[in-house]
Amino acid sequence: MASDTLLLDLGNTSLEAAWADAPGRRVFRGEDSAAWTAALRAAAPTRAAVAVSAPRRRSELEAALEDAGLGAAGRTTWYDSDAVPMARRSRGTGADRLLASWWAYEEAGGGPVLVADCGTAWTLDVVDAEGVFRGGAIGAGLGLQQAALRSAAPHLGRPADAVPEGVPEDTAGALAAGGAGALARALSGTADAWAEVVGPFRACFLTGGDAARLAPLLPDWRRVDAMVLRALARLVASEGE
Repeated sequence: MASDTLLLDLGNTSLEAAWADAPGRRVFRGEDSAAWTAALRAAAPTRAAVAVSAPRRRSELEAALEDAGLGAAGRTTWYDSDAVPMARRSRGTGADRLLASWWAYEEAGGGPVLVADCGTAWTLDVVDAEGVFRGGAIGAGLGLQQAALRSAAPHLGRPADAVPEGVPEDTAGALAAGGAGALARALSGTADAWAEVVGPFRACFLTGGDAARLAPLLPDWRRVDAMVLRALARLVASEGE
């Protein structure tokens, strides 16, 4: 069944998909609902498993699934926060954060674990040694930060591709240091502060669209792509046992 099940992760900006038996290999990624319908028809899955972190776009995805023949009962399963088999102390936490954190805890063989998911927004979440989701932090992602700065001060231009070593000597380097560099330090510093609360982290995970830019700045963190899709695959597999 896993080979016929398409996993869908609807984020704030785009929809990502992968097959349940290969959750780390993306089948498609698209921002436009018309493209979603075309991609779903081309993939022709028997069923779909869906996680949504952008509720405002759920109706668009529902329409695309209907158009692709996946609207009938039993064809699509929506995994909300309550579907994640993890105790939690937080309130109102989205399914995407819980799924990624649950997968990280299972993958690490226990906790405490830390998960940074850096996309349109960045999130930093904690699971403690008992497997309880404790909550975390949310902030504006690098793309949003840079777009806001370009709008307010377009003369600054774009940041350098990499954060320079030492003190930046030009504007592009300064923008990189103030963007990716500052975010990496914020993640690392917050991790250190939270480790004093829950104990040393067994593993720190990094995922999301900006993970590639941040990974060189967080060398001790484990970069894993598509953590939400990997978590969906694990849930689908457990239901088939």
